Amino acid sequence: MMQWTRASIGSKLAIAFALGLALAVLLLSNIFTQSLESFGEFSAVKNETNIRNQSYYFLSTLTQDQAERYEVVFQQFSALTQLIAQQAQSYLDHGDLYGRTNLNPQEKLTFYPDKEIFANSPTDRVAVCYWDQPTISAAVTSQINRLSHIDPTLEQAQKANPSAVAAWVLLDSSVIRYYPICR
Repeated sequence: MMQWTRASIGSKLAIAFALGLALAVLLLSNIFTQSLESFGEFSAVKNETNIRNQSYYFLSTLTQDQAERYEVVFQQFSALTQLIAQQAQSYLDHGDLYGRTNLNPQEKLTFYPDKEIFANSPTDRVAVCYWDQPTISAAVTSQINRLSHIDPTLEQAQKANPSAVAAWVLLDSSVIRYYPICR
């Protein structure tokens, strides 16, 4: 009987031990699962934050580089614009010297009634237009002649900056010189 009691107690202890072990395994697996889920969420948040920070850094660097490139282009445009303006002013101020003859003696303006504009030939290197009056006065002819001397500068300015589509001078008297001519 003692053996039976011992066996009974041993079996009960074994069962209790097995149950305790099973509960401990369940508890640990539950803790492990929750920890794994928490770590996954933490990792996802960290990854999202890192990706966002890297994206912001990349975009800000890209924007800064592009802004610096544009600034160089704008500075070139500004310098060329100042050069053209200074030369145009010099030619306009010296009408006695530049106003008598056109740098391009073959340049003739024709009136286009449908557009109400005077323009030179489309085969000329530089486009010249006047649109304020139905006739061209002697004063406007003098301005056109004076500005014709800026044609080489317009050509050089446009070619000096590949980003420039054209170079031109427009006066408030409705005279424009434009290089290259639009075709």
